[in-house]
Amino acid sequence: MASSILMKSCLKTVTCRLQHGDILAQTLHTTNPNSIISSLWMRLLGVINQVYTYRIKEVGPDRACAEWLVKNGGAVRWVGSSSNSIEKDFNRLPQNVGLKIEEIICDDAVVLPNGFGYLAGLKDVKKFTLHKCRFSSDSMLSSLSHHLADSLEHLQISACPRITQTGLDELQHLKKLQTLLLFDLKCIEDKAACVEQLKQKLPSKCQIDFTNGQKT
Repeated sequence: MASSILMKSCLKTVTCRLQHGDILAQTLHTTNPNSIISSLWMRLLGVINQVYTYRIKEVGPDRACAEWLVKNGGAVRWVGSSSNSIEKDFNRLPQNVGLKIEEIICDDAVVLPNGFGYLAGLKDVKKFTLHKCRFSSDSMLSSLSHHLADSLEHLQISACPRITQTGLDELQHLKKLQTLLLFDLKCIEDKAACVEQLKQKLPSKCQIDFTNGQKT
C-alpha cells in the first residue's frame, strides 16, 4: 500500500517538476547514475513531505496531517474510533473535517522531518508509533516533542537507525507521557544508561521500556 501510494505521488511530482523546470539540469548531467537517482529521490520525498499551509487553512490541522500521513504510508485513528479502526487509505479518508486525530502510526512510512510541521495545531494525539522509518532523525523527535507536548501519553520508537540519545533527550517536553517503548535503536549502545538518563528528563510517572525484543 505505502509503496504504491508513494510511487503514484513520485510519478506525478516528477512530471510536474520537469514540466516547470524545477529539477536542475546540472543534477541530470552528473556522471554518477546512482547520484542522479539519489538526488531526485530525495527531492521528491522533500516535495511529498512539504507542509502546505493553504491546505491546513482549508480543512484544519487534523485533516491536513492525516492526508500527509496516509499519503506517505502512515495511518491515523480518530478520536472516538475503536482501537482497530485505522485510516490508511487516502481515498477512503472521511470527509468530516471536524474529526480529530488520537493516534498516529508511522510504520515503515516514508516521512521526513520537514513533514512533522503538520503536527502543529494537533491537540488530541495521545499515541504515536515511529517504527522502521529510515529517514527518522533527532530533529524529527524534537518537532514531535514540541508539537505534542500537551497531549501525547504513549510513544513507541523502534527500528529507526538514525535516532540517538540527543533525539531521545528532546522528549523531555512531553508533559503527559505515560509509557515509552524503545527497541532496535542502533545508535544507542548502552540501554541501561539511556533509560537512566531519560528518567531524569521525563515525567516521573512515565514507564520506560527499552527492550531487545520486538513488540507491536
